[in-house]
Amino acid sequence: MDVLKSECAELAQALSQYPNVIDIDDGFQPGKHQIDFQIKPKGIKAGLSPYDIAKKIRYAYYGAQTTKKYAY
Repeated sequence: MDVLKSECAELAQALSQYPNVIDIDDGFQPGKHQIDFQIKPKGIKAGLSPYDIAKKIRYAYYGAQTTKKYAY
């Protein structure tokens, strides 16, 4: 991410050298962090799916929604 941020700033600086180029926005906005994982053979044999594991990781970070209110 540091390299990407640096390159965006460098490009914006290079573009600012042209007299007709105005309102430069480097467009850099850091995204969300990503977690990559692989299921071990024991996990596959136990019936775990990537969806199940991803859901557990998400719940660990953000919690789980137990109810939802509907406006009628």
